[in-house]
Amino acid sequence: AAALAAAGGASTIRLFDASDNAFTGPPPPVPSNASVLAIWDVSRNALRGTLPQSPPPPSLRILAMSGNSGVSGTIPPGMFAANSKLRIVDLSGNDLRGTIPASLMGLAHARLVNFSNNGVEGTIPAEGHVDARQMAALQEFDASNNRLTGTIPPALAGLTTLRVFDMSHNNLEGTLPAQQLAGLAHLQRLDLRGNALSGTLPPELGDLRRLTHLDLSDNALLGPVPVGLVTGAALEHLDISGNDLDWTSLGN
Repeated sequence: AAALAAAGGASTIRLFDASDNAFTGPPPPVPSNASVLAIWDVSRNALRGTLPQSPPPPSLRILAMSGNSGVSGTIPPGMFAANSKLRIVDLSGNDLRGTIPASLMGLAHARLVNFSNNGVEGTIPAEGHVDARQMAALQEFDASNNRLTGTIPPALAGLTTLRVFDMSHNNLEGTLPAQQLAGLAHLQRLDLRGNALSGTLPPELGDLRRLTHLDLSDNALLGPVPVGLVTGAALEHLDISGNDLDWTSLGN
């Protein structure tokens, strides 16, 4: 990283991949003057310390810093500039704490955002803090295995480009945003198990033609099981165990 920074704007490096090694020390900042750098991957090392405070260069498309259990602290808001062109952000499998910065939830070009398997807490930035509808290219959102609270923001659940939506094993509450989920024509995987979600199962979930994996287990859902969930066109995995659902009304 130091050599790349020294090369400055004259560097022709487009890909920097140091993943799956045994590098130690703090996570290196992405050199801001690496003008053509597109991929920065330092995943699965033995890095320790906090994430860099400064944003990567505008050229960066993939930022991967996953699988470093010694990386702690918060996700710095300054990592994500308003004009960022990042497509992939993977901060999973670290020891990050604190809350989700609004800047992360406003990445207009992001296709994958993954900060699963950390200790991130608080609510998901939503209306009033950031308009998640800016993330109009988002295909995969994984915030599983954290300590998130509050409800699922309708604007986030309503991103029609979503293919994978995983917020399992958090402390989310409230009802499923049925109207928004009903519009996810490309959704293939929906995993919300291990939360405190309540209310009924939206019949609209059975109309999602590409949904193959649905896991709503271990919540506080109640009421009837819509027949469409059992007869879904593409559904291969359905787990609604650990709720208070009424099986006797199946099909009604």
